Amino acid sequence: MNSYYNTNRLKGLDLFSSNQKAKTQEDLILSIFKDGKGEYTPFDIQQFLMLQGKVYPITSVRRAITNLTKMGLLVKTTSKKEGDYGQLNYMWRVK
Repeated sequence: MNSYYNTNRLKGLDLFSSNQKAKTQEDLILSIFKDGKGEYTPFDIQQFLMLQGKVYPITSVRRAITNLTKMGLLVKTTSKKEGDYGQLNYMWRVK
């Protein structure tokens, strides 16, 4: 499974580089879940990343969480928490 969704039809080195960056994001996000041992929304994870000096759009965080869930590494829970835009967001945890 590729980590990067190639919606802009990159090729060659550009595609490889984008896929590597997305994989690195997934690894970092998974480590946050494992270190915290709790349930987190995508916005929670984005905040943890910002504390580490990493600024990723919420769409990238959501993509990584979706991929990690599809790989069976994270589980979407039934818990919800308000996010940055005032809407309830589901929470995930390590499987």
